Amino acid sequence: MVCLGHDRLVGGRRIRRKKNTLWPGTEIGLSLLVTQLEHPMQNVKLRAAKPDDLTGMQACIRAAYREIKAKLPDLPAVDEGLEQDLRDNKVIVATDGDDIAGVMVLILRPDHLKLANIAVHPAFGGRGVGGALLRAAEEAARTAGLKELRLVTHKHLPDNLAMYTYLGWEEYERMGNSVLFKKTPRA
Repeated sequence: MVCLGHDRLVGGRRIRRKKNTLWPGTEIGLSLLVTQLEHPMQNVKLRAAKPDDLTGMQACIRAAYREIKAKLPDLPAVDEGLEQDLRDNKVIVATDGDDIAGVMVLILRPDHLKLANIAVHPAFGGRGVGGALLRAAEEAARTAGLKELRLVTHKHLPDNLAMYTYLGWEEYERMGNSVLFKKTPRA
């Protein structure tokens, strides 16, 4: 399914590049093509976010979306409203020591759990942080007794579209630049 390519050093860590055989015909960003061979998720822990995490969460989200915002000026402000999210919604952070490696905002709806935002800091890309957050979202939906997760991504982010489809999300609607996905949590 995935062909491994050459090894190289990045940031002092040994990584291996993967050939794009998961989603043929798509241009997948480097963060999806690179898998760290040593220490994936070794020090990264998931936990409920606290108000003290706000600055780190904002920095993580800004870093994660920096390149995307440059390409897609119509993308909404993804780092705003986090104070209210901390009060009103389920916010999960992935931490590595004192660093925020990833952030996920979940909104409880009567019939589904909405994945309102998910971001992984580029410095932690390829370590399984995003996958761990997505599994936590499925667990949160199951715990809440909900049979569906939903999210929205941008139609001009082919990497996201391909990744969510590969991970079992089903596209169910397009509105303007928005692509809506849903998924039944695994039992």
